[in-house]
Amino acid sequence: MYSSVAAGSSRSPVLVVGVFSEPAGLPRGLDLPKDQLAALKDALATPGFKAEAGETVPAGPRHLVLGLGAREGFDAARLRT
Repeated sequence: MYSSVAAGSSRSPVLVVGVFSEPAGLPRGLDLPKDQLAALKDALATPGFKAEAGETVPAGPRHLVLGLGAREGFDAARLRT
């Protein structure tokens, strides 16, 4: 049994990369090391990930891929949801 539980905080940055569902792929011009780009590409290949609006998939310890849905009709309101 635990005698106490303490909550901490993390101050490690996380890079969130938004991707559209059609065509799915990483944004052009990402200036990241090859190993990080490879992790993002692997995340895009996760079975079931369709990059629908709000869908997420981890890409290593400090990266997250965020689905933005279809490019057509994309606006700030959809980004906030």
